[in-house]
Amino acid sequence: MVLRQHAFYPQTDEEEAGQGEDQDLIGPTSVRDLLRLHVEGDEYSWTPARRLGRLSGTAVVAATCLLAVLATSAALVARRGRATVPEQVGPVALSENLGPDGELAKEGYHWEWVCGDVDFRLESTVHTNLGGLGPDDGDEGIVYLVAELKDGEWTRDIKLKVNAKSSYNASTASKNGMTRDFGGIRLNSDGEVDLQFSLWDLDDSPLTLDTFHMSWYDLDHAPQGGAKEYVVAQGAERVNLTTGSIVHREDLEDGGVKLEATVYGTIADNPKSSADLTDMQKKKTAVLKYRSVHSFDMTLGIYKGQGAPRNFIFAPHDAFSCKLMEIEDPVTEWKCSTIDHTLVKVLHSNLGGQGPDDADRHILYRMAEWKDGIFVRHIRLMVTATSKYRCGSGGKNGMSKGGFGSIRVDGGSEVHLKFQFYDELMEPLTLETFRISWYDLDHASTGNAREFVMTHSIQRVDVVGDSNVYHESDTNNETTSVYLEAGVHGTSSDNPENSVELNEAQKEKSAALEFKDVHTFTTVIGVINGRNPRNFNFAPHSFASCEQVAGVVFDATA
Repeated sequence: MVLRQHAFYPQTDEEEAGQGEDQDLIGPTSVRDLLRLHVEGDEYSWTPARRLGRLSGTAVVAATCLLAVLATSAALVARRGRATVPEQVGPVALSENLGPDGELAKEGYHWEWVCGDVDFRLESTVHTNLGGLGPDDGDEGIVYLVAELKDGEWTRDIKLKVNAKSSYNASTASKNGMTRDFGGIRLNSDGEVDLQFSLWDLDDSPLTLDTFHMSWYDLDHAPQGGAKEYVVAQGAERVNLTTGSIVHREDLEDGGVKLEATVYGTIADNPKSSADLTDMQKKKTAVLKYRSVHSFDMTLGIYKGQGAPRNFIFAPHDAFSCKLMEIEDPVTEWKCSTIDHTLVKVLHSNLGGQGPDDADRHILYRMAEWKDGIFVRHIRLMVTATSKYRCGSGGKNGMSKGGFGSIRVDGGSEVHLKFQFYDELMEPLTLETFRISWYDLDHASTGNAREFVMTHSIQRVDVVGDSNVYHESDTNNETTSVYLEAGVHGTSSDNPENSVELNEAQKEKSAALEFKDVHTFTTVIGVINGRNPRNFNFAPHSFASCEQVAGVVFDATA
């Protein structure tokens, strides 16, 4: 692989004057010309459409979009491993800074919530189409990727499938999937749905587990007793409620059990974690235990309901057995640079108010930082939309298997994003070096739905020698901006399976950007023409320099 590295440093006037015509890759009026007119604050009387008359339609959109992202940046200134997918993903870490008594973990370890000797955790949503209501097409149902752990150590990944066995109605079905580390299923008020939950290995062969738990959280109702939630379970060996529970239990004649809300609840009292619950949150939780189980039936319902749909949240472990344990820090088999970062989990996902979570309108990731393949610390990455954001499937934002961050954008639209770094206490953090890779930049077979990425204040851009990513960059006033655009058709069959091990064709559709001394940077991602949403995958390291090193299995989620 031949790597083309473009490092950018402030230029002298002489160097600037000496740039040849070959630098203007998109014609006499280039992205660079527009950049200078904007950044230097020159007054100009022409409109972008008029000035860009000699450019291709793609370049017009690209240049106009670059002006927009730079305007946002200027305004801010002015205001002052193994190769298999299951092993790459690993478990979703539920890490904490301090132990149960406020103590730090010993060197080489960190505190983590563990729920039983054998624990299961939801990792990601693979497919979401419960009752055929989308947002995905294809097979009916929801498919979750689930990590199995023993004494806090990851052992394997399995699938949990949820299928509707009766009519299903939810006006917000697009938000089904995951909320933080919970599974989430929306249901219209005064509705009911019969569901089947089933367990499978990654090859879709039926899987029977000796023991399996399901916890249902936050069972409550609306004011005056309206929209009361209930769960009916069949086949459970045992039902556990905590001391002083405010969930009403009714044993049914057919051997099932009905669990019903008895108290009013609000967003303010919702649990933030499936493992770390307050006493009141435990009192609104019920745990079901199954033996020798491949599948089990469940009914979710709401009666006396009016107004907005309600969200039923669950986790595949015993919520009452969770405790903080010291877990040894992981070591990586893959190294992409001296300082690496990997995404751990999604703490919150509501970019531009598109869900699936409520409240804060951003995505918040936990990242792991590594030095020479050794885990150093956890940090947080916040992604916020600073412009209008269109996405018909915001519930799929967050992470996808393989260690990728995922952001979906509707065809024919763009979104301006602000990336910011914080420590685990949400104090602003400046990173000496940070790299981000954008993967699978391609377009539809017609040439429409062409993906593009634009970023400001970078130090370097890396693409391979035979890259299919068109890239144009400019350095001016000690800052560098880059524009990346898909140059080749792609399908789901050629998507990368993980963020560190790519084939040559996948490398040719990727680009890596490097930043120095960065707390915040701005990026525009968008789709030129097209109608359907496109998925933008990224990872917080450079795809171009990853290599296997001695160690244990690469765990993208630390």
